[in-house]
Amino acid sequence: MKSTSLRRRVSSLVTIIVVVTAGLNFLAAHWSLQISLSDYVRTAERDQVADWASVLTLVQDEGHSLNTGMLAFPRSTVRIDGKSLMETQFALATRRRTIVHTSFPRSVWRTWPVSGVLYHGESVGVLYMQPYVPTRVGPIRRRISGNFDLGLALVTLLSTLGALALTTLVIRRALMPLSQLALATNAIVKGNFNASLPTGGDDELRQLVAAFSAMRENLNQARDAREQALADIHHELRTPMNVISNRLEAIQVGLFQWDHQTVSVLHREVQRIQKILLDLRELQDVITDALTLAPEWVDVLAWLNNLASLFQVECETSDVLITLCTQSSPIRMWADANKMSQVMVNLISNALRFTPPGRNVRILASEDACYVHLEVRDEGQGIAPEHLPHIFERFYRVDESRGPSSGGSGLGLSIVHEIIRAHRGTVTVESEVGSGTRFLIRLPKSPEPCLD
Repeated sequence: MKSTSLRRRVSSLVTIIVVVTAGLNFLAAHWSLQISLSDYVRTAERDQVADWASVLTLVQDEGHSLNTGMLAFPRSTVRIDGKSLMETQFALATRRRTIVHTSFPRSVWRTWPVSGVLYHGESVGVLYMQPYVPTRVGPIRRRISGNFDLGLALVTLLSTLGALALTTLVIRRALMPLSQLALATNAIVKGNFNASLPTGGDDELRQLVAAFSAMRENLNQARDAREQALADIHHELRTPMNVISNRLEAIQVGLFQWDHQTVSVLHREVQRIQKILLDLRELQDVITDALTLAPEWVDVLAWLNNLASLFQVECETSDVLITLCTQSSPIRMWADANKMSQVMVNLISNALRFTPPGRNVRILASEDACYVHLEVRDEGQGIAPEHLPHIFERFYRVDESRGPSSGGSGLGLSIVHEIIRAHRGTVTVESEVGSGTRFLIRLPKSPEPCLD
């Protein structure tokens, strides 16, 4: 089935409405005129009978009665509307209903217009007359009706054409932004995000254009993010793959021996690749809302103590002390302990990595009426202010010290941000160059909304 455009459907509908409305107006005006003319004719017929009834007073005057007067009246030359009385069809009766003249059954002439015959103000008879149309009335009526219909038809035609032309113009102007929007949509489908959008229009159209513009911006950002992500992934995987490829090629040509050191290098690079792939999978899950949380009531103090114990060997090796600071009263929160452990391990590992020997890493926990507050604070070199807005972006690194050689994939903080967001919480960062960095997490204490 062949589809038609919205403009054509609207134009067709408006055309049908205009034509039907014009036709109904024409019929209504024509019908009104015919009723008016018919009323005029009926009034003329009554006047015609009344005129003849006035003439018949002469019959009464000449014959002193209708009976004797009617014998001489056929020779009368009195004419009304071109006819004498004897050339018409009438019935005449006296005041006492004595028939003076008729050639028709009572059932016929009783339906004709009637008028009383008065003589010196007193009724002397009753006249029934079948109306007859004067010779001049018929052509005049037809001429009036014809001229009116012709003028009305011309006015109806011109007004209909004008209405259709104006409606077509209005529809075209109203639907033109939709056509432009359709062109912009097709351009976006083809990958062109710079197509111009319509401006102006009604409120509904402006709202539609604004929503479409926001959607286009989101798609554009998503495309840029996808391209950037692909470039970052390529960059992240290229380095370990180059190391593996170069080392294997060197072994193949005899520059290196297949010894324990070579195996360690290759194994470390393979682990880096696996870490990047695992982080990508984890990030994909949290971004696409495929991350499944298994929340439970968590004793925050016991949980943080267990996490801190995991870094005992690393702390001894790097000569960095982890200090746990919590309030004296117990703290409980509704969260996925495994996912939140992943968050804290990531933050603590970063803090240990960038804290010089002899310094401290502090883990703090507190609560208020609605939220649990967690904080990981290091005494490292800090982060410059221009980097802070981008710290949770994928593959973003502050400087060379946070490059691939440090073991990071550039995805850890992005995963932290998404896991906290899945818990309906927030994570922020504060840093001062030369003094250290603070990561602050705020999580709802319970699954129910807090009214505080």
